[in-house]
Amino acid sequence: MNQDETDIDCGGGKCPKCPNQWKCKLNSDCISGVCKSGTCQVPLCNDNVMNGDETDKDCGGGGKCPKCPNKYKCKLHSDCMSGVCKCGTCQAPLCNDHVMNGDETDKDCGGGGKCPKCPNKWQCKSNS
Repeated sequence: MNQDETDIDCGGGKCPKCPNQWKCKLNSDCISGVCKSGTCQVPLCNDNVMNGDETDKDCGGGGKCPKCPNKYKCKLHSDCMSGVCKCGTCQAPLCNDHVMNGDETDKDCGGGGKCPKCPNKWQCKSNS
């Protein structure tokens, strides 16, 4: 180790970030963004850092972490609780978003009265 490296050829201000389980002094020394007890940590869904496959802090990205709430960053519809990712942000469910979400019983219809009734042969919960 030389200059301000925290492990061999990584960490500090001039070298690349260190991989998991390597030595560190600061969160910024680690690829994961988490330095705990002098060691770079594996990304977790509860480490309060956007890392690993996450699309926002501790959510989204490939199913390991929970889906993100509205107004959080996303890449895919599957990153969002609402099922709607638009312009890189999870959006609230709408009756015209082309996704079955919220309390809809089928795509953009049915549910609690916010959306129009579903056509015949579409999924429903009641006859009303």
